[in-house]
Amino acid sequence: MVRINWDSIVDTTTAVLPDGDYMVKVVDAEEKPASTGSEMISLKLQVQHGPHAGKWVWDNVVFSGKALPRLRIIGKAFGFNMAGEADITAQMFLGKVVMITTKQETYGGKTRAKVPFDGYAPATDYCPAGQKSASEVFDGPRGQNENEDIPF
Repeated sequence: MVRINWDSIVDTTTAVLPDGDYMVKVVDAEEKPASTGSEMISLKLQVQHGPHAGKWVWDNVVFSGKALPRLRIIGKAFGFNMAGEADITAQMFLGKVVMITTKQETYGGKTRAKVPFDGYAPATDYCPAGQKSASEVFDGPRGQNENEDIPF
């Protein structure tokens, strides 16, 4: 027999994420072709805190001439070196924490949360005072925050 506490499981399927700003972590990134034939990296982003913690947002980073200005915004948000030429891979996004803005849109009869053209920002712009980086907020060494609950 398996015992499950249903109250401890975040329901990520019921409602569309409301319009707003969210700190998210990239939990999956996959390189695949866009419907236009351009190269693309599909990102699965998970909200890290607040009442919507655990909810997911998907976004596509498309490598086409028209999308290059957006790629520059995304690159800055993720802390990529923005000088010269670079090879961008899905692996470079995994585990990174950034801020996004979402707007609801209806597509194909379904409402979904969409990250608009300029909807990315570095999470470091939103870190609490005293934190060195956004990943330290969520993935830093455990036990160094005096307010942190110790699970034993």
